[in-house]
Amino acid sequence: MNKLRNILLYALLWAFIAGFIIFFAAKSSEHYASSPLQHIEVCVSDESGNGCITGRDVIAWITADSVVAIGEKLDSVDIYRVEQSVRAAECVESVGAYLSWGGTLFVDVTPRSPLFRLHTQGFDHYVTRQGYVYTLPAGKSIYVPVVSGGYVPPFARGYRGEVKSVVDSVISVYDSEIARYEEEKQPFQQKIDSLDKVRRRIAKQRIVQYDDEPDEEYAKRVEYKQAEKRQKVRAVRYQQRLLGEQIAKLAAKQLSEQNEKKKLLKRYEDFVKLITFVEYIEGTPFWRSEIVQIEAYSTSSSELALRLVPRSGSFIIEFGTPDNIETKLANLKRFYDEGLTNVGWNEFRRVSVEYSEKVVCSR
Repeated sequence: MNKLRNILLYALLWAFIAGFIIFFAAKSSEHYASSPLQHIEVCVSDESGNGCITGRDVIAWITADSVVAIGEKLDSVDIYRVEQSVRAAECVESVGAYLSWGGTLFVDVTPRSPLFRLHTQGFDHYVTRQGYVYTLPAGKSIYVPVVSGGYVPPFARGYRGEVKSVVDSVISVYDSEIARYEEEKQPFQQKIDSLDKVRRRIAKQRIVQYDDEPDEEYAKRVEYKQAEKRQKVRAVRYQQRLLGEQIAKLAAKQLSEQNEKKKLLKRYEDFVKLITFVEYIEGTPFWRSEIVQIEAYSTSSSELALRLVPRSGSFIIEFGTPDNIETKLANLKRFYDEGLTNVGWNEFRRVSVEYSEKVVCSR
């Protein structure tokens, strides 16, 4: 009896809950269909404090294309379109929007936090620690380290987005081309192998003297047949040479694709090293204050190298490749403390830490 009563109580409870949900959903739909949008409130979560996005910017983005308008019914507000219109801005990392019961559209925006600005060879991009590159709207700028010089990054001037994604995409194209050329070589190689068999068959042919054939006639026939065999072999080798030339052409194209792939991978590796270098500088209070300019360029061997302009002294720091960063900067700091403080900050024109084990100065 108690068990049956409990079952009935649970059934009534769930029926009440279900009825309440249905009633609330109906009332909610009715409310959203009759209530107008009254306010738009934007919250910009800018932990870096770069101030590249304001609430006014966000409101302009979502109202510019009539995505949403004050006064329209709440049930006609397309939250997805609102988020997409804000997300379209390159400097936005994430966005979330929702409507309140009181008729307010809340939009939470997190802007991207750039590590440095890349201003080289016609490129003008902000770069994040994750390797995302983007530009800012006209009239906007962020105070971050600027990398200038002749360095060419591994993406096109008009590209915006994850650098690794575009590099992987291009590498995939190179791999497809390399595989295609390898596949195109196969029929030519098969024909060469087939002609090898023909040549061996020709070489194995023997000229037998007939029983009643005079030696003189046999000798003439042998000479004729040998000449005929040599001519056939030459013809076979000529065909093989032509086929080999076709393979060589495809191999040259294949090698060219492989070299371009290696160059792109090297450029991406240098890009990652550049991010690591600036990240280290920005993460060390002394160097963050001391280094006022970073110049990136390519050496004669196509290696990425860095040249730094310090706040102290009147010299240029030749850093070399962005490798062994901690060791090179430790040597430079020791030179600051033990060398320049004794000989003077304006004594040298150039200070090089290109070689990890020493500091080289020149006047």
